[in-house]
Amino acid sequence: MDLLNNSMKTIYEYITILIIYIYSFIYLGFDKTELSSIIMLFVIQLIFMIYCFVKSNMFSKYNILAHTGICIAGVHITNIFLFVSLILFISLLNNMNTKFQKVKNEPIDLPKKYEDIFTLYKKLFISSFTLIFATFVGLTAFFPLINKDFEFGFDLNNLIPIFFICCSLASIGMSSYMIFQGNEFLKLSRRQIIN
Repeated sequence: MDLLNNSMKTIYEYITILIIYIYSFIYLGFDKTELSSIIMLFVIQLIFMIYCFVKSNMFSKYNILAHTGICIAGVHITNIFLFVSLILFISLLNNMNTKFQKVKNEPIDLPKKYEDIFTLYKKLFISSFTLIFATFVGLTAFFPLINKDFEFGFDLNNLIPIFFICCSLASIGMSSYMIFQGNEFLKLSRRQIIN
């Protein structure tokens, strides 16, 4: 009965996290709310990152195989990269907001080149989050199916660990590109604001 209560509690936690993220993603799509929606996402990401680190302590009592370690590290690395990319984009939007608020006192309208980048950033963020959320839920819900020895070859049982490894590596790749993208645009915005 205690195991069932813990499982239900974990399911409710995941549903709550998912609902909060979906709400923030919807808010991210509204016009002229760039800065406030990114700040809201920043706070939610910080909470989710801490939650993942705390929840990962449950894996310490198991003998973790290398591929499971890749999945766990992928979740944490992606969370950190997403958090850093949010800091970069908050800085970018704040720089633009500071510059354009001096000209007119209304929410900023992003220039077309920034709008395209911001749209790509939102899509990458949603994709990265989806992959790490699926990986994290998979690790906590299906740990015995992931943390098992397997050999490369076509076997249905091997597909589950391989799927989660691919999700983990793809999320690291996308989130690292988001940091690169955020850094480049922060440099560009500083040059334009100075000029």
